[in-house]
Amino acid sequence: MPKTAKFSGEAHKKNSLNTPLSLTKYLFFFSMDAKFGFDDNAEFRQKDIFALRDISQEEPSEVEAQRANLNFIKLDGSIGCLVNGAGLAMATMDVLSLHGGNPANFLDVGGSVSILSFE
Repeated sequence: MPKTAKFSGEAHKKNSLNTPLSLTKYLFFFSMDAKFGFDDNAEFRQKDIFALRDISQEEPSEVEAQRANLNFIKLDGSIGCLVNGAGLAMATMDVLSLHGGNPANFLDVGGSVSILSFE
């Protein structure tokens, strides 16, 4: 019999899956939908996988930011964050949350930002 994961209590609430599953008559689970993320730094080695990318399924603002070589993730909050460095961006988002705010985005312009990045 295959091993299965067991969720209970708080762990179930925090780790619940929002993926449709199917159970076969042989008691195997199959995911009916999945999303995969790949490190952009692997693109030159994994051209076949990156060729399958469907940007129509991605957040348009994130795709546009990627074209400008910016690290951007859209979030549900109302306070925009433009930060130079991922560590500082994470700390800024933590401080906002600690004081009752909600970040609207994660935007790390990186250490190589210049005025040309914003034109």
